[in-house]
Amino acid sequence: LNPVILGKGGTVTAVEADGIGRLLTAPAAFPGRMQAACAAREDLIALAWVTRDEKGLRLQRLGGDAEALRIDAKLPVGSVDLRATEGGWWLAWMREAVADRDVPVPMAMFVPESGPMGTPFPLLGPADVEDLEDLRFVVGDGPPILAAVTLEETLVLIEIGKDSGRVVARVS
Repeated sequence: LNPVILGKGGTVTAVEADGIGRLLTAPAAFPGRMQAACAAREDLIALAWVTRDEKGLRLQRLGGDAEALRIDAKLPVGSVDLRATEGGWWLAWMREAVADRDVPVPMAMFVPESGPMGTPFPLLGPADVEDLEDLRFVVGDGPPILAAVTLEETLVLIEIGKDSGRVVARVS
């Protein structure tokens, strides 16, 4: 885990084995109604959040970006999570259904420590997408894996690849 603490005055800091890191200033809109925060190191923290007043989500690399990036700005987002990895973070979110026949789609993108952001991509194709409700990164070594829950309470584990995902297990 790469825990981050939100403190008074809109500051965030990474938690290290030997104490807390440098205090960084979070954007005024953070933490919003849903949020995720993850440190790559004590002076570089990624924040992702969903506000109450807009669709999509916001992403900012504190210690790297001057402004927050807005992602999926025209679509509702149901959950968001971050995981630190070599050279940056994986960002995952649930793109909510917008019509009666639609289903939520798990999305992901790579966020490098510096430089241009990766491109968002759907993790699953139409045949694999179910009524997914929530998603969270699984802690562990190896490739990033997301745990998602369906409305029928089935746990779906999704491994993230370079530009797609695949279901590696279903547990009812």
